[in-house]
Amino acid sequence: MSGTVHPYYAVALAPAIAALAGIGSLELWRGRTYWAARVVLAVTVLATSVWSAVLLGRDPSWLPGLRVIVVVLGVLAAMPSARRLGGWNGGDPYPTLAQFQAMVDRGEIGYFISGGMGGMGGGRGGNSEVATWVAANYQGQTVGNATIYKLGA
Repeated sequence: MSGTVHPYYAVALAPAIAALAGIGSLELWRGRTYWAARVVLAVTVLATSVWSAVLLGRDPSWLPGLRVIVVVLGVLAAMPSARRLGGWNGGDPYPTLAQFQAMVDRGEIGYFISGGMGGMGGGRGGNSEVATWVAANYQGQTVGNATIYKLGA
């Protein structure tokens, strides 16, 4: 019996492992006002992004740009200065150019993603004035069909 692998056991444990991961994530999210929970959440998101990139890299012919996008979005999600203007579904009010510039100056916004995912400058009523200002004042890096700008110093 030494060295025998029983795939059934891995499948049988999957629901329990998923439940523990979900409960842990929920509790960390509830405790996100504490720095320790934030650090654990950020490390978890980064580790998940890196592991996803490793797995995606095993077959470089399948959606080659997805690997880079997963890592970039994982890093942005883990950073406190990344936020989706207009809310995640575009229903929140967009800031004016002056409000956006003030948020950048205060360090509240560290990155700006244009295009690709229905972000600013397109989609659901984004502020094109902000997108124009960002493109004129910061250097962007294109990843897939999106351009990412690092704002601030």
